[in-house]
Amino acid sequence: MIERLTDFCQMTLFRPANDESPTLGQEMKMLRAYLDIEQTRWGDLLEVVVDVEAAAGDVKIPSLLLLPLVENALKYGQATTRDRLRVRLAAHLMPDGGVFIEVANTGHWVEPTERGVVPSLGIGHENLRQRLQRYYPGAHEFTTESADGWVTVRLRLRVPLKE
Repeated sequence: MIERLTDFCQMTLFRPANDESPTLGQEMKMLRAYLDIEQTRWGDLLEVVVDVEAAAGDVKIPSLLLLPLVENALKYGQATTRDRLRVRLAAHLMPDGGVFIEVANTGHWVEPTERGVVPSLGIGHENLRQRLQRYYPGAHEFTTESADGWVTVRLRLRVPLKE
C-alpha cells in the first residue's frame, strides 16, 4: 500500500515542466493507484473494474479531471450499497473522434439537497462542470443516471484540449 501511495502522490504532485496536460492513460494509471490504496482499505468489500480502450489512453485531458468522480463513486456508493461496492471505469474513442468516459458505482443517486447517511452539496459535480466548460466549451456532455442499482456518470468530450 505504501508503494501505491507513493505512486499516487508522485503522479498527482509532480507535473511535467512544460505543464502539458496528461493523457487519459496517465490519469487512469493515477486512478488505479488511488483505487489500489482503497482496495487495501476495503478488502473484499470493494470490486473495481477498469476497461480503457488503448487508443483512448492517448487522448489528452485536464489533470485530475476524473478523480472527483471516482472519489464520489466510493463515498456515495459505500453509503448507499448494502454489500460489496462495485466501481467501474471505462473509456473508449467515439466515432466522431472524441472520447467517452464512464464512472459507475453500485448504490443510488444522492441528491444535493438529500439529507441522509452522507449529505451531498453537489460541489464536486459543479466544479467539474466549470472545468469542462473551461476546457471544452460547447464540446462536452456530462450526464448522470441512476438505474438498476447503479449510478453512472458519463462524459463525452468531442474535441481535443485547447493548446
